[in-house]
Amino acid sequence: MYRSHKHKRLSVEVLEPRLVLNAIGFDAVSFHPSPLESVIVVLDDSVPNSADVAKSLVPAGAGNVGYVYEHALKGFSAQLPAAAIAALEKDPHVKYVEHDSVLGTAGQITFRNVVRIGAHLNATAAIDGQPDRLYYADPAVDPYSTVDVAILDTGIDIDHPDLLDNIAGGVYVNASGGYVYDASAYNDGNGHGTHVAGIVGAVDNDIVSVGVAPGVRLWAVKVLEDNGYGSSSQAIAGMDWVAATRADPDPSNDIEVANVSLVGSKNQAVNDAVARLVAAGIFVSVAAGNNADDAGKYSPASEPSAFTVSAMVDMEGQPGGLGTEVWTYGRDDTMASFSN
Repeated sequence: MYRSHKHKRLSVEVLEPRLVLNAIGFDAVSFHPSPLESVIVVLDDSVPNSADVAKSLVPAGAGNVGYVYEHALKGFSAQLPAAAIAALEKDPHVKYVEHDSVLGTAGQITFRNVVRIGAHLNATAAIDGQPDRLYYADPAVDPYSTVDVAILDTGIDIDHPDLLDNIAGGVYVNASGGYVYDASAYNDGNGHGTHVAGIVGAVDNDIVSVGVAPGVRLWAVKVLEDNGYGSSSQAIAGMDWVAATRADPDPSNDIEVANVSLVGSKNQAVNDAVARLVAAGIFVSVAAGNNADDAGKYSPASEPSAFTVSAMVDMEGQPGGLGTEVWTYGRDDTMASFSN
């Protein structure tokens, strides 16, 4: 069933007077020029090649195919008129069609009444001031140090002194449906992705903060533009790239951890892509959403297999009290409405 959400990313164009749907069992049908809606078409897992199916389901002149997914999902993104979407939903190769919704950074909301424990120390955390790192070229020294972490975000500042030596590579998933591997393309023009990458892997030097895994190998997967926004189809394309590292013959780029600090309205295609990463053996950490609301309303936070991160706040200083299923802050150790 076609899913509609409040936030829609629409591209208004006009079609040729006739829409050709022969490939899915329909004769050529006449249409008045119609606006194209951005959708994500999820195919049955048995489909051998999503690109071939996309070409057959969306013939020339019927719409525009964007990203093609082979690993995180079987499917593709497209811009189609409503009549073509309705026809696709009847095709036996199609599992479902989902609207392409807006995604953005999960920025932290600061409340004046929340006292952060040791905040004055955390801001200048240091171990010994030496450039310690978990990563060693020789796994025999530390077999756990070669962990590869993908940051699906606004990119990573490739010149940041805390991070530049441990950025292993990356990709920019651009809005037009392509992948760009040049470092200047996945460079962070926003700051959010760099902030997240620093929390994960900033080295221990004399520059302010140290990451939880200093020096870990980082992969910048830029799925949001420099304004902090992108689309569900972009995010899934980034996840598809991450999943592909586990399927290619090169073991040196296998990503074990993916951080996705993004938030958008609930989107089944996004959740399914996250679930596929988890099934492939990738630990996926996602933000609860920072919306002072039930995380179940948002994606990827609502995906059960993801590690959804929120925060705790104690408004009265007394022990006891349990977290709730609603990601909002209140009294007595309830879930806070901000997270990383």
